[in-house]
Amino acid sequence: MAFEPTLLDATMKGSLHPDHVVHMGELPLAVEPGDDEAMVRSGVGRFREKNGYLPRFAVVRGLGVLLSGETQGKQGLREEFASAHARVLRLIGDASRIRFLPNEECRYLVSWEWGRFRVESA
Repeated sequence: MAFEPTLLDATMKGSLHPDHVVHMGELPLAVEPGDDEAMVRSGVGRFREKNGYLPRFAVVRGLGVLLSGETQGKQGLREEFASAHARVLRLIGDASRIRFLPNEECRYLVSWEWGRFRVESA
């Protein structure tokens, strides 16, 4: 995702399916290679204020993807979702053809009690 501009752009537009939203959140935190610690902390704060939760993954343009996870299970699951997301976007190719989940549905899924239970149980 971080190395391919078309994948990065598509990743920043939205989520493809409900499980992605439940486990990864709607969008990643976008970090630029030159961002210092203060800029990243500020970005995390803005992300949390806007979305109501901490970012579950961050994409650093040209450098890589950072995944959060309090347990090995959560970390592994998020790694699988990120990898699958990138594979699907590559297969689709033309991001203009993608119908991402609407923002309202993503907000519902992130706050959905059963979804939170699934994330906590991973």
